[in-house]
Amino acid sequence: MALDTATPPAAPPTAADLNRGARLALAWSGIACTVLFAIGFLGCARWLPFPSPDDSAEQIAADIAGNQTAIRVGVIFMILGFGLFATFVVGVALELRDTDGAHPALTWVQLVCGGGCAAILALSPMFFGIMAFRAGDIPPYVTQSLYDIAWFCFVMPYPIFDLLLIAQGWAILRDRRST
Repeated sequence: MALDTATPPAAPPTAADLNRGARLALAWSGIACTVLFAIGFLGCARWLPFPSPDDSAEQIAADIAGNQTAIRVGVIFMILGFGLFATFVVGVALELRDTDGAHPALTWVQLVCGGGCAAILALSPMFFGIMAFRAGDIPPYVTQSLYDIAWFCFVMPYPIFDLLLIAQGWAILRDRRST
């Protein structure tokens, strides 16, 4: 009986091969995050240009009640998008880990800051959703309060986000590998 030597045995997959699909999915989750958020924030809720902070409670409540369904749908897209921000940060951390040496302090900083941003940013659409769920049924000052909390949760994580970007940039710039 002759052995078939035409086909060499397949080499076992390397660790990098096994992880490639997961790393690609994490990288693409950043694009999906942006697209889903844009659909919810811009396409559905139509919050560009940003609403004026000078609007009265009655005006805010009327605007929200008049756009209630679109805001509710937009909130779903925004929550899904912000959830993917965390997976994107993990993907970036995996790539930074290779540049960050034996003691990956910058990788850990960007991971922790990314998780903090994801958690705080997830609160924003939740408050928008609560606000839109009861718009017209609750006093305008309550709608305005929820509205203000939602906007603050959306805007205020910038110091944590800045630290995330500084850690990423520092790790990239100090990488001395040839490729």
